[in-house]
Amino acid sequence: MASDSEVEELVRANFTVKDRFALPEGNVEYRVEYAPDSKDKFVALQTALSKEGLVPRLAGTKEECALTVAKEAPLPQGRSRIPIVLALLTLAAVVAASLLEWDEVGSLVPSAPGYAVALAYGACVGGVLVARELAHRLAARRAGSGANSSLAVPGIPGVTAVLPTLGFLSVQRSPAVNRDRYFDVMLVGPFVTLAAAVVLEVAKGVAAYATSVQLSACTAVNSFVTVCPLNPSIFQAGLDRALALVAPSASGGTLLSPVGDAATVAFLLVFVGVLPMAAFDGGHLSSAAWGSKGARAATYLSVLVLILLDTPFYWGVAIVVLLLAGRPVQVQVLDEVSALSKNRRLIYLVAIVIAFMCVPIPQNLATVPL
Repeated sequence: MASDSEVEELVRANFTVKDRFALPEGNVEYRVEYAPDSKDKFVALQTALSKEGLVPRLAGTKEECALTVAKEAPLPQGRSRIPIVLALLTLAAVVAASLLEWDEVGSLVPSAPGYAVALAYGACVGGVLVARELAHRLAARRAGSGANSSLAVPGIPGVTAVLPTLGFLSVQRSPAVNRDRYFDVMLVGPFVTLAAAVVLEVAKGVAAYATSVQLSACTAVNSFVTVCPLNPSIFQAGLDRALALVAPSASGGTLLSPVGDAATVAFLLVFVGVLPMAAFDGGHLSSAAWGSKGARAATYLSVLVLILLDTPFYWGVAIVVLLLAGRPVQVQVLDEVSALSKNRRLIYLVAIVIAFMCVPIPQNLATVPL
């Protein structure tokens, strides 16, 4: 543990101190000047003090800024079983969706090996979920953004579109350093999911089965024809056209692929992961970007978007979001003064545009003659 003089030396090396107050339990509060480089200075101070078991907090405004240095409080040791239960329910939803995929592809291609179809689909969807969760945890650990718990909200295949999970709810167990660090960590999940979706879409020819059944141009990308009819997304359709130019298919029929269907699920997860909705990943992103009030308004706007999509499969997501909207997301950060950088706000707007390119094209738009 560093001495009081060493702590004060660290504080004064990064901030201009105007006053100093001793608090109970050995804690100290400094009145400091907030400069243009104070965000970076605070990160450096937090890194140095964390090695000594101390936690700095920056509060107030840029005009009246208070820096508090306190002893690090241990995290609660009790562990809830809720994440495990929700993860098992999500696993059950993946298995159920795999069986639906078996039945769907089998009805269109009787010669397709059902077990191989179900296994390929389930493994790909499960792999996307695991990759997202591992990447999120690794990013949080490396960025020092605070301990987070992810709760997978299980879906009901055939009721909540083809989603085995409606997304991930993030619960902060300790504060992040600042909004920039937290934003970067929360964006990792959707980014990894998008990368996995692109890989699966490109590789869907590895497990593909030709059918002589005549399918419309809108539904030819996916096997979800009777259980959950979905059109391709703009992203998916664009990738398929690009792949067709590079490697034209020699098959005379339409190819159905469980790997491609898993890509459809992954693209949908990008959409629900980025859309600014309550306690989901997108809700945390919007709260970091626009604050609690802006995030709440964006949540209700997202619900309206889900309802207006011309299929009831998104209504289940909308209901869950409305149930969670009563408790707005409060992003916990050690540096409460600095705002999210302008570049990251722009990145989030671009991410929302990409998310809408990942959602299946609504039927009323897909059938408009061009």
